[in-house]
Amino acid sequence: MENINIIIAVLTLLGGYFGIPKLIEAGLRHMQIVRIKKKAEKLADKIIIDKDKKSIRDVPLFEEVKNLLFKAKDSMKNKELLQKQLDVIIRELYDSRMHEDIQELRIKFQDYFEFSAESWANIAISNMNLYRLDGMNEFRDNSISASIESNKRRANYGTPKAVILIISMIDFERKKQINKDDLKKMINEIVSGDDTLVSYETYDYLTRTKQIKEWEKYVNHLYVLFPEEMNEMESRYSKYSVSNIQSTVV
Repeated sequence: MENINIIIAVLTLLGGYFGIPKLIEAGLRHMQIVRIKKKAEKLADKIIIDKDKKSIRDVPLFEEVKNLLFKAKDSMKNKELLQKQLDVIIRELYDSRMHEDIQELRIKFQDYFEFSAESWANIAISNMNLYRLDGMNEFRDNSISASIESNKRRANYGTPKAVILIISMIDFERKKQINKDDLKKMINEIVSGDDTLVSYETYDYLTRTKQIKEWEKYVNHLYVLFPEEMNEMESRYSKYSVSNIQSTVV
C-alpha cells in the first residue's frame, strides 16, 4: 500500500510538469481502495472466526483493524465505502464485550467513516454497559449521543430509543434527578402513529434486556413509573408480531 502511495505522489508531481493524464492517477487510487476494501473484508471474517476464542485480544486483530483504518481514512473520499465491514467489526467487538475498544474506534474514526444506524446502536449499548458498571457521566453522554446518531440514520429504529429509556432508569436507580415528563413524552411518541415497528423493536429490546439479571430492575422501573404507556407499547408489540406472522403465512 505504501508503494501505491509513492506511485500516486510521483504521478501527481509529473502530471504538473508533463500533463500525465489524471486517469492514470485515478486508476491507481481505485486499485488502492479495492485493496483496502478486500483487506477490511478479510479482517471482518477473521474477527467472526476468532471471536469464539477466549478473547479477540489473543490475536493482533484489533491492531490490524486500527492500522487499516488509519491508512484508509486518507485514501477514501467516500465515507460509506467501509460501512458494511465496520458494521461487522463493531458488532463482533460488542459481542466479545470489548467495550473500550469500540470507544477507541468511535473516537478515532467517526469523523472519517460513516457508521450505520446499527453501528451507532451498538456503540450506544456498549457505553450503556460501561455506564452501569462505573457510573461515569462520559459513558452516559456517549450512550445518549450515539443513540441519537443512530436514530438520525433510521428514525423508527427502536433499539436506540430503548437504550435512552434504560439509561434514564439507571439514573433513577441511583437517585439522580430525571425528567419524567420528557420520558413520558418519548414513550408516547414510540407508541403513537401508524408505524408499529418502532414499538416492536423498543419493547423487544427491553424484554430481552429484562431477562438479564443485572438489568432486570432498570426495565422494571419503566413499568412502575409508566404503567399505561408500557402496556400500550406491549400491545403494539403484540399487534406487530401477529400482523407479521399473518403476512408471512399469506
